[in-house]
Amino acid sequence: MVTPMECIPPIIYGAIGALASAFPLSPEPLVGKEYLVPSYVGFLFAILFYFRKEIGLLPASELRRQPIREGRLFVYSLLFTVVTAYPIGRRLGWAVGDGKLDALNAAIGIVLLGIALFPWRGDKSISKSLEKAVSDSNDGGALLQSILVSVANAISITGPSRGGLSVLFLTIGEKDGENVFRGSLIAGIGYYTVAVVLMDGWKFSGSALLPVLASASAFLVGLCAIHAVIYLGRLGWKGLAVYSLIPVLLYAVEVIL
Repeated sequence: MVTPMECIPPIIYGAIGALASAFPLSPEPLVGKEYLVPSYVGFLFAILFYFRKEIGLLPASELRRQPIREGRLFVYSLLFTVVTAYPIGRRLGWAVGDGKLDALNAAIGIVLLGIALFPWRGDKSISKSLEKAVSDSNDGGALLQSILVSVANAISITGPSRGGLSVLFLTIGEKDGENVFRGSLIAGIGYYTVAVVLMDGWKFSGSALLPVLASASAFLVGLCAIHAVIYLGRLGWKGLAVYSLIPVLLYAVEVIL
């Protein structure tokens, strides 16, 4: 019999895992091993639910030869992430220690902040040649962006923030802030699928209801967090600056305290 008080920790951990997954943080040290898989699963389904239309229209759009950028980005990034991130995760595992993660994520945030605020930045991407390749491609740059974000996923599987690195890699060839954040979230489908598979030895010692509650909490909070991230994307590079400040401020608070 599960008491109401026992239901509180999984709900809290699920919410924390979803927020850390949506923003440029690492959920692993914040959530703990017991609730990590449920929070991954909940946030994964939140992404799938949010982008259900883009994913659902993929077969019909391909038959009509009118490809949807985000549909192809979903397929490509899923395949590339499985090919790259799975063997790295299986071989290296959690290579970056928990004590170094906050500092590493703060460094990623500082780089993103510099990209957002640098005087020459304006509303352009970092690489004009990659930006041109994206704009000239028939699939809206889905293939090129999938390669970039899959490399970020492969690095993130060892510990660093998936959100921070994927956004950083996507800003190389994309000038639209909303497209950057949407692409990062869609690529998260492949990442969290691989991450769950890599935790094949995961077991929960308590009632089966508790991880279900954690997943449900991660799903609901994840949907809200996804809406918030997309809203930041619509603000352009100002939104990117706000996004990048999150790990920097968190690390600053830890250092001060």
